[in-house]
Amino acid sequence: ISFHSGACLNCGERLKKEELTETEIERLKSSILEIVLKGEDTYQNTNPQELDFFLKMLSKQGEFDVVIDGLNVALTRIPGIPPIKPIGLSSVNLLETVLYFHKQGKRILVIHRPSIKTYPHYAQILELSHLHILDKLTQDDPYFILAALHSGNSCLCVTSDLLRQHLVRLVNFNPELGKLFNRWQVAHQVYVTGFEKVKSSYSGKPGLIFPPKYTVSANKTGCHWHVPLLTTPTNNPGSNPVQERTVYHGYIATWACVGPEVRDQRGESSAREVDSTQILDSLGKKKKKTMVRKKETKFKVKNVFD
Repeated sequence: ISFHSGACLNCGERLKKEELTETEIERLKSSILEIVLKGEDTYQNTNPQELDFFLKMLSKQGEFDVVIDGLNVALTRIPGIPPIKPIGLSSVNLLETVLYFHKQGKRILVIHRPSIKTYPHYAQILELSHLHILDKLTQDDPYFILAALHSGNSCLCVTSDLLRQHLVRLVNFNPELGKLFNRWQVAHQVYVTGFEKVKSSYSGKPGLIFPPKYTVSANKTGCHWHVPLLTTPTNNPGSNPVQERTVYHGYIATWACVGPEVRDQRGESSAREVDSTQILDSLGKKKKKTMVRKKETKFKVKNVFD
């Protein structure tokens, strides 16, 4: 599957675009607010005054194109840098991330803590984005998730946090909410892999992994079914650890195209045989030791790598 266009490299069909309906967005937003943020005791994650102030800010400011988890981006691990990252490097890393989207004309919301006021580039970040500062004890994840949901389907959320604890809480409350959150996360989250090295410092442009523009689930387009296959991260020394942890790129960026055999201009088929248990497993069905063979069926299966 072409990552940028969503077109299948085997049959040429385009996968459907992943978009939540307004009803789904409102349901998810309400769930994040009531289940994840407030929960049984609001004071465990925030305080009512801060939450009320934040919601009023969103209502007043309207929608954003990009919501940045400021602390997560600023503390992105850099090769050769000790666990306690120098404040100057954290500052310039966050600034470069803001600049990346600002140059595209995006309206940016940065959510951070009071420590951002000590950043050398604080004034520049404040000038280029709308900055919202949370109390140092407040759980910031639900806030940037809420802000991104408030801004609808076109808003991107920049963080390398996998947000697993929030997914688990939603799943435990209602599995359907967990599925909805997973769909939203795959379609909207941007991960930061690191920063370009400028002279002797990793203070350049951010390395970003953007979400796929198509739905990541088994779906039929035209005469072909497209099925995402679960894979195991390689953990190779040269691989990027951030990419291998991502919800999509690390586990399900391999697809199978199943349908009528597609031939090129010479009348030759580029499809190859694969073990159909991979497809059955990804669909949650019982394993079967069968092979998809040309003589037994009119259909061929092709692995299409991103």
